[in-house]
Amino acid sequence: MTNTPNAFPPLIVGTDAPAVRRVFRNTIVLTSVLAVLSAVGAVALGMTQTSLGSALFASGLVLLTTGYLVFGTVYLIRTARKRASLGSVLTLDAAGMEWTMLQGSIFLPWHLISSVTSRKRLRHRVLTYRMVDGVTGTTEGVRSTLSPKHHRTIGNLGLQVGSAGIDVPIDTIAAATAAFTNGRLDPR
Repeated sequence: MTNTPNAFPPLIVGTDAPAVRRVFRNTIVLTSVLAVLSAVGAVALGMTQTSLGSALFASGLVLLTTGYLVFGTVYLIRTARKRASLGSVLTLDAAGMEWTMLQGSIFLPWHLISSVTSRKRLRHRVLTYRMVDGVTGTTEGVRSTLSPKHHRTIGNLGLQVGSAGIDVPIDTIAAATAAFTNGRLDPR
């Protein structure tokens, strides 16, 4: 970030590791239970077939599903661990905002943000920051380690921060956004 003088100190949003684990817990438990149940189902299906060929075919299909579920469970566990260990995920100051995510980081000056919206997803509030059309990783003022694919995704969906898994209330982030932009970006 820069040393631009301002009356407001930078707002650093960190990761709340226990909250991240809670967010991922139900999905990890569900995929684990489904993997175990499908493995048990494969064995039971194989035992009920009358011929070896049909038993191997039927069990093979169920075991393929089991393998997919085990892969999904391992992927979710790794993602949860990486997400919980990110540390600082968002920094807001007078110059702009810096995001750190699993795919890399991006710094955007405030003038490249066109709007901020607030909505609820399940029990959590989500702020979505939309960029001005045409912003890429090579736009002047942008510093990024993200791939062009991720820039296209951010351009379409915006940058989102949700109230789950962070150590600062979402209202504080919204207030800091409005303060650093002199009210131009006021999440509604």
